[in-house]
Amino acid sequence: MTFQHFRAHRTAHLSVSLTLSAIGLPLGPLIMDPSYRLMRPAFQGTTVLWVELLFAFLIDFPLTMVATAVICALTRCRDQGDAITAGLVFLGIFFSSILLCIVIGDRVPGIGTLALTNVFPPALSSAREAFGAGALAAILALYLVFDVTLCALGALAGHWFARIATRR
Repeated sequence: MTFQHFRAHRTAHLSVSLTLSAIGLPLGPLIMDPSYRLMRPAFQGTTVLWVELLFAFLIDFPLTMVATAVICALTRCRDQGDAITAGLVFLGIFFSSILLCIVIGDRVPGIGTLALTNVFPPALSSAREAFGAGALAAILALYLVFDVTLCALGALAGHWFARIATRR
């Protein structure tokens, strides 16, 4: 994996990544908020894990795939390593925008909704009670590794779709 392709096409990478991140942020309150509310009675302390796992497949993977496909189509990306880099650049920007919403959610009206401040903290504290702080930290770290790996596979799928669409 090299960053030469990213350096050469920085504008395409950043503009597509920022645009799709802006599209992906409202998906949290629209889809994940009701899911937390519906799944919490059944899954109790494990709700946060199940919802995050489910939406890694429903939000993170497809957005990474679309971002990579668009970037590869715009920049004529041929190398799979460059496609994975494009997908992980998108994922980094997307995760950074989510973290930014969490940090400024209390200070800026409306942003707290994007950060799921009304459902995520109670679900997280319920998981902490169920697993303990140390085990929950280990589980969330493993989840993050899984999510990044899943999105790298989404980047490869996006690269594959872009190659088929442009017949290269």
